[in-house]
Amino acid sequence: MTSSHLSFAVILCSLAGALVLTGVWALVTGSAAISWQDALGALAGGGEGYSDVVVWQVRLPRIIAAIAAGAALAVAGAIMQAVTGNPLAEPGLLGVNAGAAFLVVLMISLGGVSAGGALQWGAFAGAAGAAVLVFLLAAGGRRGPTPIRLVLAGVIVATFLGAMTAAVLILDAQTFDTVRFWTAGSVKGRELGQIVQVLPWLAVALVAAMLLGRQFTTLSLGGSRRGRWGRTRCCGAGSRRRVLLGCRGVRCRLRDRSGLSGLWCRIWCA
Repeated sequence: MTSSHLSFAVILCSLAGALVLTGVWALVTGSAAISWQDALGALAGGGEGYSDVVVWQVRLPRIIAAIAAGAALAVAGAIMQAVTGNPLAEPGLLGVNAGAAFLVVLMISLGGVSAGGALQWGAFAGAAGAAVLVFLLAAGGRRGPTPIRLVLAGVIVATFLGAMTAAVLILDAQTFDTVRFWTAGSVKGRELGQIVQVLPWLAVALVAAMLLGRQFTTLSLGGSRRGRWGRTRCCGAGSRRRVLLGCRGVRCRLRDRSGLSGLWCRIWCA
């Protein structure tokens, strides 16, 4: 293990420990006074006493919801920053949030849907539909979906869907009362059952993001840097991480074995 990997492991373990301590502190902090012993006993026992009810029905769901939402937002922001090359990018920049909110508002206003599970799937579908629409708009033309085109398409889609959502809410006061707290976001009043429904999908998304971490790192380097990195890695004499896949005349195609299978380059054969 290199020194950089060791430092990363130490930082990761330190942050995980700080997160656990913060969660335990949140269990005993609030309007209802609960000691450390009672909070830990409630976690271990799960009875029906005063401390058990406060911990399991109020504070523990709130803590898990906050951690899950924070992890999802952090990973989504990092992916958007890598794709767009913008250190300030976030899911709303590509219309993901607007798509989720628009479809949820339609389900509540037109379909009368109020169940949390149905709205959850509606939010997923709306976000995915908006992301696909942004990609299709950015992919038009010869240049393809460049980061700048993705951002511009995302702003257009987000603005349009946001305007449509606002129009529905203005015309339907009842839906506005139902949606305003949902769109603002809050961990207050969350139930453990609602959080458990979302956790498996969140875990799948986080694992997928970790598996694609190298590809996102490559995207975050920018176009010019990716080109220089590819020429350096491919053209370096004596590299053991290269595999010659085929030659046509004097032009070669090389691929790096380090896992960046999407990084290709063409060089003149020496």
